[in-house]
Amino acid sequence: MMKTKCEAVVEQLNNNFDVAWNQIVELAQDNYEPAMEFIALAYYRGDYVEMDEPLALDWFHKIVKSYPMNNMIWRKIGDCYFYGYGVNKNHTTAIEYYTKAWENGNADAGTDIGWIHSFGDIENHNDMTAAKWFQRASDRGSAHGTYFLGYFYAEGYGGLPISDKMAEKYLRMAAEQEDFSAIRFLLRKKCYGNEAEFEHYRNKL
Repeated sequence: MMKTKCEAVVEQLNNNFDVAWNQIVELAQDNYEPAMEFIALAYYRGDYVEMDEPLALDWFHKIVKSYPMNNMIWRKIGDCYFYGYGVNKNHTTAIEYYTKAWENGNADAGTDIGWIHSFGDIENHNDMTAAKWFQRASDRGSAHGTYFLGYFYAEGYGGLPISDKMAEKYLRMAAEQEDFSAIRFLLRKKCYGNEAEFEHYRNKL
C-alpha cells in the first residue's frame, strides 16, 4: 500500500528529527489533513514533542475549519472541554462539540453526550436523556454506549425498567465488541451461561 506524504516523513523522525518534523509542519501549514492531525495529536499526547494542550486545541480548530467532516477531531475538541485540556473545563461546550462529531458520524460521541447527562455536572444531569443517547450510540455501533445501555437496564436508570434479559443482551453485545467495562460487569454479576463462556469473557481482559 502506498504511504501518504505524511507517513513517509514520519518514518524519518527517528533518523533526523529536526528535518522530518519541519517537513511535517510545512505540510500541516499547507492544510494537508494527515500532517495537521499528526501535529495536533503529537502536542495533545506528548508524542515526539513536549505536551502542549493549548497548542493542540489550536490545531484541532484549524483542522475542523478546513475539514469540517473530520468527526474524530470534533470529538477531540469535545474532550478538551470535557477534561479541561488547554481550556477551562465546560461540559455544556463539550456537548456542543460532541454533537458536531455525532452529526458527522462519530458513534462514540453519542456515548460521550449520554455520559455527561448521566454522570457529568449537575447542570446537564438527566438520566432519561442519557438513556436515549446511549440507545442512539448503541444503534450506531458504539460498544461503550451499548455497555451503558445494558448497565441502565440492569439498574433501572433513565426511565428504563429493570430487566436482566435486556441488560444481558446489551452487555453481551458490548462484551463481544471487547468493551472491558461490559466484560467486567458480566463477570462480576456472573452473567454468563457456563464455564466455557466465563473463560471466553475472561480471556478478553
